[in-house]
Parts: sequence; C-alpha cells; structure tokens
Amino acid sequence: MATPATQLDRSNVRQRVMEVIRGLLDELGSQGALPILNANSQLDRDLGLGSLERVELLARLETAFELRLPDRVASEANTPEDLARAILAAPGTNVEVEEADSALRASVTVQKLHRAAKEEGVFAAETLIDVLRYRATHDAERNHLLITEESEAGERSLTLTFGELYAAGNRCAAELARRGVPAGGRVALMLPTSRAFFVSYAGILLAGAIPVPIYPPFRADRIEEYAARQSAILNNAEVCLLLTFRRAEAVAKLLRPRVRSLTGVVDAEKLIEAADKAPPPSPGVSPLHVTGSRARQGSEIALLQYTSGSTGDPKGVMLTHTNLLANMRAIGEAAKRCNLGRMMWASAGSRCTTTWD
Repeated sequence: MATPATQLDRSNVRQRVMEVIRGLLDELGSQGALPILNANSQLDRDLGLGSLERVELLARLETAFELRLPDRVASEANTPEDLARAILAAPGTNVEVEEADSALRASVTVQKLHRAAKEEGVFAAETLIDVLRYRATHDAERNHLLITEESEAGERSLTLTFGELYAAGNRCAAELARRGVPAGGRVALMLPTSRAFFVSYAGILLAGAIPVPIYPPFRADRIEEYAARQSAILNNAEVCLLLTFRRAEAVAKLLRPRVRSLTGVVDAEKLIEAADKAPPPSPGVSPLHVTGSRARQGSEIALLQYTSGSTGDPKGVMLTHTNLLANMRAIGEAAKRCNLGRMMWASAGSRCTTTWD
C-alpha cells in the first residue's frame, strides 16, 4: 500500500526509498548490487541505474509516496539519501492531506504518469545501449529478430528475443574485454547477416567499443582486390580486432599483415561459444556498459560506416548513438504510419535475411 510522505519521518522515508530501489534492482536482475545498497550508494556507479532506470525509479517512488517529484530529481539525485530528501521537500509533504479523496486523485495521476513512463521510457534513451537494456527489462520475451542464415547443414531460421540478445551481448562484451579490446577500441565485423553478427554487434557496443562492419568476400576470383580495399578501411579505422566466419577466415588472415593496428582475427562463432562457456560475473559486479570508462554517451561513436570503395578510396562516416537513434525513430514513425508490424533486412553479398518487429 502507498504511504504518503506527510505521515513519515526522515528515517521511514529513507527506509521506504531503499525498499523501492531493492525491488527495482531485483526486477532488473541486478541482485549483485543488493549487498552494497545503502543510503549513500551511487545510483549509477554502484547500483548500475542509468537514465531509463531512473525514470522508472522516479515513477515508482511517486506511486509509493503519492506525490509528484520534479523531473530534475531523476538526473540530479545521486544516492538514495538524495531521493529521500527530495521526497521530504516535495510540495505538499509538510502539511496533512485534509480532503479524503485528494490522495486518491494523486494516486490516479501518479499511475497515469507511471504508465506513460513505461510506454515512453525507451524514447528517452540516449544510446543504443539504453535501448537494449530497456527492451531486455520490459520486453524480454518478445521476439526481436527473425533470422534466416546459411549453415553447414543448409539454410536455417531462428529467432532472437530482446532478452536473449541482451544476455548474449553482455557475455560477448565480457569476452571481448578479456581479449584486450579497450573502451573506444574499433572492432571490425566481416560477417554475413546472421545471429553471430547481431550478438557481436551488441557485444561490441556493450563493451564500450565501436563496431566497424565490412562486407564479407563473395567472389573468389577477386580476393586480392578485396583484401587491398578492406585493408584500407581497417587501417583507416585503426581496428584492433577482426571478427569473421569460418569460410572467410583464410581471407581474413590475409588482411592481418596489412593492418598495423590489428592484433587478432577471430571466428565470431568461436568467440561467442567461449563467451557462453565463461564463468558468470561475481556477485556485485555491474555489466561493463554501466560503469567506468566503458559507459557511453549519446554524442559518442556507435558505428564507423565505410563506402564500398568500388569507385575510389573507401570513405568513413562517424555515426553517434544520437545519429542512429534519430534514424531509427524516423523509420519507426514511418512504419507506424504505414501500419507495418515487421520490416526486413536483406544483406548484400549473401543470401541471409532478417526480419525485426
């Protein structure tokens, strides 16, 4: 039951705030942060609560205390103690509620705000990482990608839910970090459209690194030309690791001596397999993308995209998280206007297709 802040003292408010945060952490699957939760814990650094999680937390506190907090509290409050102070200082908390139905009206208003925050929270995302995490929290079981790809046994189809992509991406991110990929490091993806591509792409972002996708080779009679063109891209991007697939591994190894910054060429499937077999993180350890130097901002690069180089030297474009999110939102609005429930991505140079909701 919600308890108006007017009836509580500072100690009780602090305790209730801690209970709300504890419930949110539990739902987010961040049980590792529970042992270090106290009144002075840093919401972002210690508890891993990013901008979207703060919106959710603010809505839950408003519901619990039957009040409206200023929007700035979501960004300015750094600890549970700060939140308790904001609740005690909120308008109306220093006088008794006289009208019997005023609390009910406040509760209804807060519930509307709560639902709106849940629906619109993803549109407040500042990075692709925020979107991945939000969808994994709120739409974990929903199919996100329907992939048709080639395998040794022939063509196969598979699905990836939001939750599966986020979980696999986090494991991939940890494996990339173990292999020495630094925050801001450039990782090339020489992969057809496939599960490995999407998990690797998510993993690179979640590791705080930058994806650099390049076309896989598809003409055996022009391998030398391909190697020259792609090495120009990899040198320009200063790539430190190249993720590829089994049939292209020999070609990828041709690139290694031509690219000064390249320290490794890895089969993406094998990297993902190693990531899946690695021990889980220790209790209390936050995902790489929420703390320290690997955390990303909207203004930072989310993708290095190059022209094919067929008519001249390949040219690169630095696309930030903000750039890509603006593009995705525009596509989403167009899809809504056209009443499209699903969209298809057909990969050039391969027979793979992907459909996403």
